[in-house]
Amino acid sequence: MKELFRKYLENRCSPDEVKLLLKEFDLDDNEFSLRALIQQHFETDSADIKDRDEKIRCLIDESYSIVKSKIDFKENRHGKKIIPFTANAWFQYVAAAVFIIFLGTGTYYLFSKNDPAKHFAQEKTTPIKEILPGGNRAVLTLENGGQIILDTASKGMITRQTGAQVIKSDEGKIEYVADNKISDKTDYNTISTPVGGQYQLTLSDGTQVWLNAASSVRFPATFNGKERKIFITGEVYFEVRPQYSQVSERKGRQKNIPFIVDVAGKGSVEVLGTHFNINSYSDEETIKTTLLEGSIKFTPNVNLATSNPNVKGVLQKSVQISPGQQAQLNSDGQVLINSDVNLEKVVAWKNGYFLFSSSSLKDVMSQIARWYGVEVVFEGKPDNRKFGGKIQRDLILSKALKILEKNDIKFKIEGKTIYVGS
Repeated sequence: MKELFRKYLENRCSPDEVKLLLKEFDLDDNEFSLRALIQQHFETDSADIKDRDEKIRCLIDESYSIVKSKIDFKENRHGKKIIPFTANAWFQYVAAAVFIIFLGTGTYYLFSKNDPAKHFAQEKTTPIKEILPGGNRAVLTLENGGQIILDTASKGMITRQTGAQVIKSDEGKIEYVADNKISDKTDYNTISTPVGGQYQLTLSDGTQVWLNAASSVRFPATFNGKERKIFITGEVYFEVRPQYSQVSERKGRQKNIPFIVDVAGKGSVEVLGTHFNINSYSDEETIKTTLLEGSIKFTPNVNLATSNPNVKGVLQKSVQISPGQQAQLNSDGQVLINSDVNLEKVVAWKNGYFLFSSSSLKDVMSQIARWYGVEVVFEGKPDNRKFGGKIQRDLILSKALKILEKNDIKFKIEGKTIYVGS
């Protein structure tokens, strides 16, 4: 076991040796031996390890407890099995953490690690044309209809709209900087992301906006009215600047101007200052507005609510949402409040990964398709199992699919189309 462990860390294990080692460490009786081997590796390979003893001890303990609780099949509240994307021995997780401490590669992910045999053994594979993950790609459409491709635009001021300069920062995001000149004229701009794109911008009031793939936000270059109103489609995350005030030539200074989001024409969100996420993709069954901080009010569109004869007028009323809650607007115009929300899952896209929990294969593949810019075709009825796990969004498509294939799901890629079998 010691020899195999040493070869594993030195990237000299054959695929069969990796399998043998994982089989040994998959036994609970070997926990003490594994901890001893890892600690020994720390002490011999790092001169300044004493300065990090407590950190390492916590890492080993946390790795063991988390993985042991995660890799087993979990029962969700409906009694269905949740299938982790990598149901391998917990040893892989801890061993990966060892490498990360010494190589400085950053955060580790429980469910995004590929098969160790792929990482640490050289295998011959058939070359294929890789499909890259999405990235910072968007188009800015100006008031006059002109368009600017933001991902290729130079840094610095890229254009000027009434009352504001449009600047591309060193970080690659767009910032609207008001020039403090009084004007009642408003130029509306739109930033749109394609399938496989995302983008971040700062509105002229200081509000931070993140767009997911296949999304858009339409907004004034500066806010001059009695409200800060914008329009979105797709999925967008907001950190709204509170206590915003402005100066109008006719009305003087106005304070605490409310922030209004028109959600794909089907409802609106009103807020003074808060953090929230809106998912309004047209191919989703519901529009979801999730609050992380502050307080918001969701109001369904009156025309939508009254177009269905089975929908009562009470549905036209606004719904107040508290932190940790999610307002769900379904196709019938009904608004439901969900108080059992996985906030990490909601904003995972913004933080650079997919996070699935009790998710159907259809939902998993829908997010994959949107991010990688591909079409998904199911050969037969989609698998009805539920899946849970975390996948980095910066992986090439083939590596992301390898993680899913661990659950006996078969994929075939032809051009930009993924065929899904079981």
